[in-house]
Amino acid sequence: MSNGFATSHPGERRGFTDALLGLVLGLISVCGSFVGIIGLACGAAGMFFSVLGRTREVTPDRRLASAGLVLSIIGTVLGAIITTWWVIAGVMGYGWTIVMHAGCMEVFK
Repeated sequence: MSNGFATSHPGERRGFTDALLGLVLGLISVCGSFVGIIGLACGAAGMFFSVLGRTREVTPDRRLASAGLVLSIIGTVLGAIITTWWVIAGVMGYGWTIVMHAGCMEVFK
């Protein structure tokens, strides 16, 4: 019996939720990739949810999931590069001196 309201099945909106979550995590991974580990963690989770959003049968959400997948890959790659850079700098004993000599700390003088 119809009550006049549009009803959706639980599986219909799941694709949109996965795609949107993948996009948000992809954006966080790109922005947080300069911290390193945040870009890696959010990028991996974003890729997971974006792939889930792309495999659902809801077709308009595939573009949203594709954008999330691209951003997640970029954030993961940048996060891996930055994390590797920090690990190498820490092992070599430079730490924050690299950042200060690069001119990043000149702003705070």
